[in-house]
Amino acid sequence: PDGKSLGCLDDSNDGLITVTLTGTAVAEGKLTAYARYTCCPQDFQPDRRPFVSIADGLSNLVKREEVLESDFIGNWPETEKDIADLMQRVRETMEASNLDHQNLRSKLGNEAFSGNPDEPFDPVAPRPGHPLPLTELGRMNHARFLAYEVFKQRLGQRPELFKQWIRNPLAEPQPYDTQMPALMRGSDSAPMYITQRQYYLMQKWLEIVKNSLENGDV
Repeated sequence: PDGKSLGCLDDSNDGLITVTLTGTAVAEGKLTAYARYTCCPQDFQPDRRPFVSIADGLSNLVKREEVLESDFIGNWPETEKDIADLMQRVRETMEASNLDHQNLRSKLGNEAFSGNPDEPFDPVAPRPGHPLPLTELGRMNHARFLAYEVFKQRLGQRPELFKQWIRNPLAEPQPYDTQMPALMRGSDSAPMYITQRQYYLMQKWLEIVKNSLENGDV
């Protein structure tokens, strides 16, 4: 009502359609029927999950701030499982993406957004046996982080990579760049990002990992 968005579940919604018939030919003068419609994530890739799920979207809407509470990360093994699962879903998303095409699409988006026609990643020419070189490179790079300990050590030793790699959902919309999730279009037509709750969770996780490494606990 006040013109402010409460958030969204991208590609997910439902609604109710009501049809009412009236007139002398209708029993009791009025007859109403209802039908519900739904739109949900695609079902054509059952072995792939999005890195922002319906559950992530709902949690971001109703309990976004809880991850900022000092005692939120009390069950450390569960937190590590959440981070490892997120990286798994990121890789699964990568497996369903054509980065070479998305890189070109992002270039067109940047030209419309800022007049800058640059592609986020330098295009790589295909060669025999490697028709999608950017896609292949992206999948290879993300495969390393399926090993949770590798991801944990990398960010713990270089925490500045978090801000360099991950797009901040609270930042002003920018042209498509190499920040993650790269080359993906969000529901607001700007580059996509993880939810604020996911971003906060990763920040808290990284803070603990960094301190643990500095103190020799890991």
